[in-house]
Amino acid sequence: QYENLARVGKKLAIVIPITVLIIFGVLYMLYRNLKYVYVALACIPLSLLGGIYALLLRGYYFNVSGGVGFISLFGIATMAGVLFVSRTNHLLIEEPEITTKAAVKKAAVIQLRPMLMTMLLALLGLIPATLGTGVGSDVQRPLATVIVGGLFSAMFLVLTILPSLYLVVVGERKPNAQELEEMSQKKHIPFLDFVNELSEEPLEDENEEDEVIKKKRKPSKKKKKT
Repeated sequence: QYENLARVGKKLAIVIPITVLIIFGVLYMLYRNLKYVYVALACIPLSLLGGIYALLLRGYYFNVSGGVGFISLFGIATMAGVLFVSRTNHLLIEEPEITTKAAVKKAAVIQLRPMLMTMLLALLGLIPATLGTGVGSDVQRPLATVIVGGLFSAMFLVLTILPSLYLVVVGERKPNAQELEEMSQKKHIPFLDFVNELSEEPLEDENEEDEVIKKKRKPSKKKKKT
């Protein structure tokens, strides 16, 4: 058993960093900016603290089940960070006059309920698995303990630390609108912008032509009256 645990431990030492790198790559493809990726990934160490303390409190050692629990925990915690960063970026796009500090405050308030619902749902659903005593409970208890402890810490730390971290990493400035549009996956079609520019320009010419026609028509009406 010790040899098997050592083999699996070596595999987990490779799988867990690869998982984090994959998450990093996906987030970079989404945001195209390392600063926003760092803020979203900050949820991983915040949840990691709760998972480690939960194992220590219950007297469990790190094993295969705990490693799988940490991998699942990283995905759920990162989703909370993505929700916050994306909402802040959308606010900066929709309200050009808003500052970064105001956008962070507003995003934290808006995302409070979705984050709580997402984390509480997984947390409450896994509490029975942490207390199980039946067949297979030795495998599921460390996994569930890691996820419950990590989500419990992330639920409080993400909502309090992440907004401040966004301000520290990104800074008190308004990002480029085009950059934020790419991150929020808004489709930008240059051809439509060209058509809109063309459609706006003739409007003034048409108004001028209408005024000229009206001026020409006024004398003709006077002649008819005479």
